[in-house]
Amino acid sequence: MFGRDKMANIAEAVSSFVLGLLVCLLGIPLYYKKVKPNHFYGMTFKGTVSEKEWYAINHYGGKKLIQYGMILFPTGLIPLLTPTFHPVVSLLWAFFCGAMILIPCVQTLLRYYR
Repeated sequence: MFGRDKMANIAEAVSSFVLGLLVCLLGIPLYYKKVKPNHFYGMTFKGTVSEKEWYAINHYGGKKLIQYGMILFPTGLIPLLTPTFHPVVSLLWAFFCGAMILIPCVQTLLRYYR
């Protein structure tokens, strides 16, 4: 049916779609300020952060998660459009997907500490 290379491309495409969708879905409740301050879900920082600040920080973080998830979601088409992915390209692809999750978190952290 499919060769090993094509199956790897399909697996990378599906993982990008799912990861992009997951990142967007995780950002939506934060953006709409539906998550109360806690230590498990949302951006938490050492020190005292008022409830108002917590909602503002997580609103911004949720917005960034949605934006980067929307970038990651359609990039899942790239592996489907290429004949084969070299292992190095696959590794770079994994770093790209990880960056799409870490960048919004770092942006939120930097905005908080300004």
